[in-house]
Amino acid sequence: MTENEPEALVAFIGRQRAEHTVPHRMSCRLLGVSEAWFYKWRRRSAQPTEREVREARERHGQKDQTA
Repeated sequence: MTENEPEALVAFIGRQRAEHTVPHRMSCRLLGVSEAWFYKWRRRSAQPTEREVREARERHGQKDQTA
């Protein structure tokens, strides 16, 4: 899964409800994601979390500067 796929999936589930009155529960079940996952991602900030920043630095060989 790429970085943008979760956001696209959340948007798709939201559109199904808005445009076709398909309940979130049904869309989540059909797409194989939990409702908890959907609601977590829907509430998520657009900014990366501290963990995501730390993991990105580690992937690129940069030491965490917050320690």
